[in-house]
Amino acid sequence: TAGVDCGVNPRHLTDLCRLVAAAAGEYIPPRKPIVGRAVFEHESGVHVHAMQRDRRSYEPFPAEEVGGSGSRFVLGKHSGTAAVRCALAERGIQLADDGTAERLLGQLRRVAATRRGPVSPSQLETWWRESAEERS
Repeated sequence: TAGVDCGVNPRHLTDLCRLVAAAAGEYIPPRKPIVGRAVFEHESGVHVHAMQRDRRSYEPFPAEEVGGSGSRFVLGKHSGTAAVRCALAERGIQLADDGTAERLLGQLRRVAATRRGPVSPSQLETWWRESAEERS
């Protein structure tokens, strides 16, 4: 019933689930709804673009409400230019033109398709620096 305090603090839910899983000798799948470590990660270009406008687009509540560490954008083969721009902006780099974002995205997708797992923002920054050196 709404408004009734049942004594459950949802901010401890993720830790509680990890404790129970460890005690049972089990693991929590990364994409397990609400408490999986990857459930608040977003790679898809459409997701990242929408999340930049309104996080509620793909998250009905903030990860912190259930003890998670927050949302995170992942750079991979499904990423778009919004993720490229965001990852570089978080590193203090503002791209001046769409062409650079597109070139970096192409390189990102090629590398991501050949490896298992995401590409790091530091690798993306390295590519950006290398391309800037080539242009100068």
